[in-house]
Amino acid sequence: MAGHHVDRAALKRDVEHLRARYYGRPVGEIAIRPVVNDVLGVVRRHRLHLPPGYALLLKTVLMHESLVTRLNPGFEFTTVLVPYARRMMVRHFSPLGWGRSVGQAGLDLARLGVELPQQLRRLLSSLQRGDLELAIRPIGLEPMLRRLERTANRLVLGIIAAAFVVALAVLLSAYHVRGDPQMGIILIVGFVLASVLGIYVAWSILRSGRS
Repeated sequence: MAGHHVDRAALKRDVEHLRARYYGRPVGEIAIRPVVNDVLGVVRRHRLHLPPGYALLLKTVLMHESLVTRLNPGFEFTTVLVPYARRMMVRHFSPLGWGRSVGQAGLDLARLGVELPQQLRRLLSSLQRGDLELAIRPIGLEPMLRRLERTANRLVLGIIAAAFVVALAVLLSAYHVRGDPQMGIILIVGFVLASVLGIYVAWSILRSGRS
């Protein structure tokens, strides 16, 4: 299997080189190990991906050829492999093989057509009974909610501080009109409270801006 990064022109040249090297030669003159090594060299050079079954088959062939060569140096491994390879190719590419594949795909599709309505019916029944529960978990909203909560708290404190200032202004105007000494004490206390509250609001806003 080749990916999009493969130079297909170079791959085609290497495959043509392999075909010219081995095509038309007598089976008895072809050794398995050089052929497999050449094929694996092309696979590695072009970063191809062999299906797991084919990779395991090539490794098994190399192991068995090495063992058989030690036991019988005159044994030609290709004379045993070629008939099996031919039967495999015929079985895979013959109309009968294609018919089996298409038939199996048709059976799978028919089974899906039978099972799908049943699955949908069960899903709808579960929805009607209320057995299904959808849980939505917002990701990344908790820090935002905490910031909004802090902002709302500061806004409330700012409103309270503004209310104190307005109240002090009203009391100050009343004090100037009446000249009541007790009113002066109330104004001083209110001014201190409003100042402390305003300083706290300003400090919290500056701290949140730094964080």
